[in-house]
Amino acid sequence: MDVELGLGLGLERRARRGWLWALVGLGAFALTLVSPLGLGHAAAQQANGNLLEAVDSRPELSTLGRAVRVAGLADTLAGPGPYTLWAPTNDGFAKLPAGTLDSLLANPPALRDILTYHLATAPITAAQIVQVPNVRTLEGEAVRIRVDGSSVHLNDATVTEADLRASNGIIHVIDSVMVPPSRVGALPTAGDADTGRPTVAVLGALLLLAGAGLRLGTRRRLVRAEARDSETVG
Repeated sequence: MDVELGLGLGLERRARRGWLWALVGLGAFALTLVSPLGLGHAAAQQANGNLLEAVDSRPELSTLGRAVRVAGLADTLAGPGPYTLWAPTNDGFAKLPAGTLDSLLANPPALRDILTYHLATAPITAAQIVQVPNVRTLEGEAVRIRVDGSSVHLNDATVTEADLRASNGIIHVIDSVMVPPSRVGALPTAGDADTGRPTVAVLGALLLLAGAGLRLGTRRRLVRAEARDSETVG
């Protein structure tokens, strides 16, 4: 009887230990889901199709989808790749100085430089990117990587959602538009073209033309007056 009781108690203790380890494992898994990397892996199933289709499927990336098409990069994002795309949200584009986005949309080559700075020519996961100080982009310049606690920063942008997988690459959503170092301070901003105001050069040309017109008009009046005087004298 004592033997049976001892066996029963031993089995009960082992069962409790098994449940305890199961709970510990479940807790660890839950922690991975609330970390930046875990969020990316949990959301990986949400990205369907190629990179362009994945962007189009997310309303918060609609400005990026429009910009990609204006810049002539739709075929690139729909192509074989593979690429890593750092995707600025609509709010990220809204952080640009007033008029900058409209100016970029009106200047496809400049827009293309900005957007290709958000592409790397290899799929890079969140776990991999934190191991390197910088990543070379399709534009040619490098993006700086910085880890601050649980946050990952690319230049001045912060990754808000990681590891969205597509058939031809991977997407990391960021909260700002990144600017290539060579273009910092040289981005087109709200200017005369955006507001409908003539530029200084155009104003100067108009003033010159107006002055020439006035002089020409004055000469014609003088010639006519001299002709009338000659007729009167004759």
